[in-house]
Amino acid sequence: MEKNKITFLNEKNIKQKAEKNYENMLKEGYAQNPIAAKLLAFQKTKKDINSKDLLK
Repeated sequence: MEKNKITFLNEKNIKQKAEKNYENMLKEGYAQNPIAAKLLAFQKTKKDINSKDLLK
């Protein structure tokens, strides 16, 4: 049972991807409002990740 337990989520890589998407949104001018740009970046990051990205 112990070996099947999830011990670590790979959050740093996902956070870096989200920040990169956010910076790209701001540069390209997709959203005038920074909060809307963060939401769009979150949606794009959520769409791009899969279960292998979450686990080490």
